[in-house]
Amino acid sequence: MPTPTLARTSKTAIVVVFLGLHALAASAVALDTGPGPQRIEQETGPEPGQIGEKSQHPKSFWQRTTDDPVALFTMGILVFNGLLTYATYRLVVSTNRLWEAGERQLKFARTSVEAAIGLETPKVVLASIDLEGSGCMDVLLEQPCVRVDVKNHGRTPAFLTKSRVEIRVGMLPQKPVYGEPVRLAASQVVERDVPYRLDDSGIAWTRFSPADRKAAADGAKPVWIYGYVAYRDYLGENHVARFCQRYYPATDRARGGWRDGDAPEAYTKGY
Repeated sequence: MPTPTLARTSKTAIVVVFLGLHALAASAVALDTGPGPQRIEQETGPEPGQIGEKSQHPKSFWQRTTDDPVALFTMGILVFNGLLTYATYRLVVSTNRLWEAGERQLKFARTSVEAAIGLETPKVVLASIDLEGSGCMDVLLEQPCVRVDVKNHGRTPAFLTKSRVEIRVGMLPQKPVYGEPVRLAASQVVERDVPYRLDDSGIAWTRFSPADRKAAADGAKPVWIYGYVAYRDYLGENHVARFCQRYYPATDRARGGWRDGDAPEAYTKGY
């Protein structure tokens, strides 16, 4: 789809060509009519007193043009208008091509800048999740203590602003529900590839019923740890990294542990 500027330029070319053709037509009409009608005498035979004179014949277009200075000048204007119209049309076409080339270069430059900024922007991701303590899941859920580590995979530091960690037994709702976030000090900086442990004090008073703990230990109900961390980059732009993992009990074929589950996209989609 042409841009508005190219559309206006194309309309300009049409107007220029139309005016040029109009000028050519006007010049041609003026050239054909000449300064005034000429009386052309037809050959009717000799009249008395005119024996021996030759009768006059109609003059050609070129003869009338070369014989009349005004017509010759009009012919010059006609040729000049034609050349001017063609030159203007070619100029408009060249301008269109230059504009298109400039737009392509601008788009390439913008893409390069965005790619460079993307490489430099910090990117906080989940490093590890676990429940601290020893024993089976029933025991670990009595007074859950969550350990969540994140890392910065970007080239520049990430300035953390707030975070929240949640733990849940059972199915997840479609949209995550977070408690009051833990505000972080403005000087809290996460450098590249340096792990940082999130504060889990928000779930310090979380308790599960014996039935939920037993169901989680038996694998009848899933156990989830999810949350988010908000941070700013070196340009002052805000970002949010979300995480969510499910505990899978050990089986004969696989070891137990925390892995990405089938959580809704809202639990892991950041910006």
